[in-house]
Amino acid sequence: MARLSESSNDSSAAGGLEGMRILYVEDDEDVRELTAEMLKMLGCEIRCLPTADDAVRESLDGYDLLLSDVRMPGSMDGIELARWATVHYPALPILLVSGYFSAPERLDDLQVKVLRKPYTLDALHKTMLAEYRKTL
Repeated sequence: MARLSESSNDSSAAGGLEGMRILYVEDDEDVRELTAEMLKMLGCEIRCLPTADDAVRESLDGYDLLLSDVRMPGSMDGIELARWATVHYPALPILLVSGYFSAPERLDDLQVKVLRKPYTLDALHKTMLAEYRKTL
């Protein structure tokens, strides 16, 4: 489990997220690489996967947060991945990201946050920290 640092109220890069283990699911390779770099700047350990189908074949034990795009190819999108994860890993915080979110009612029964793309490093940091703190 990641530890919250003394500077967790600080919005500067890394404050509070050092060592956090993230499973990041994003089909767009360029976005995946850029966000992975942002997550590394925040002190996170990242495993990247291109589809939700890949994520459900993986054990999510040991991750501190699931970060997923909403729209992606395959048999499930990020919202369906979030539904699956809440059943199989109910304590795992989930953060969805999307630039094309057209059906917010699909989230009505889920306790997940959606961060709009494009997002800044500071917005990603603050949102991840807030979602992680909910589990403490």
